[in-house]
Amino acid sequence: MKRIVLKYLVFLLFLVNGISAVAQRWVARSSFPGIGMRSGTGFSIGNKGYIVNGSNGATNSIELWEYDGSTNIWTRKANFPGVGRRLGDAFVIGTDAYVGLGWNGAVSYQSMYKYNSLTDTWSQIADYPGIATTGARAAAVNGKGYVIGGRQAGIGPFNEFYEYDPVSNTWRQILNYPIGARSEGIVESIGNALYVGLGHNYSQDFDDLWKYIPSTNTWVQLATLPGKGRLNAMSFEVNGELIVGGGYRLGSGFDLGTY
Repeated sequence: MKRIVLKYLVFLLFLVNGISAVAQRWVARSSFPGIGMRSGTGFSIGNKGYIVNGSNGATNSIELWEYDGSTNIWTRKANFPGVGRRLGDAFVIGTDAYVGLGWNGAVSYQSMYKYNSLTDTWSQIADYPGIATTGARAAAVNGKGYVIGGRQAGIGPFNEFYEYDPVSNTWRQILNYPIGARSEGIVESIGNALYVGLGHNYSQDFDDLWKYIPSTNTWVQLATLPGKGRLNAMSFEVNGELIVGGGYRLGSGFDLGTY
């Protein structure tokens, strides 16, 4: 079994001092060339990174850009086929990315699309059946996609958890969801499990972390984040370790660094 280490303080040191177990320094890379400079959706397939949608404050983007770290080059790929949007979600299964949800500043979307990275083509899949279309978080594990939590344009948050099966192109609601209604948390897949937590419910910022095991449909509560509860934290997985940091406190007016 792969050992899971929760690294919160290390990531904050990395942000502030450039010190971490993940890397020893920051290196400037090519600037992102697209118009979706904020609230875009990112995902990775193989050794390539992708950014789709987002906004420049005036326009909601339909652009998709691929980044190759080995050449430090951004390449424009096939446009997202849906309506331009921001604050969407994505999960990756094999060489395909599943992208959608989000809103355009006025309208929220349940629509979802599959991006085939081998052919650089898009196709529409079954709409997401939940209510929450922004502030949700998505990840994939064991060949299935998962969308959890979220809100809809000032309504919510909602206690929602859905599983997507790409073989049957169907969604299934998972009712065994102990952490309650929340939005803007974190979800990462490591090994055969999902790691879910943080976020807020409009009155409370959460600092908890849970492990969901799809094969048994069970939840295990893990160690609480040692810093303040927060929403919109950054998280990623490196070599079986969950790295968490950043974010902000609801209504605090400041971003979190080493708080």
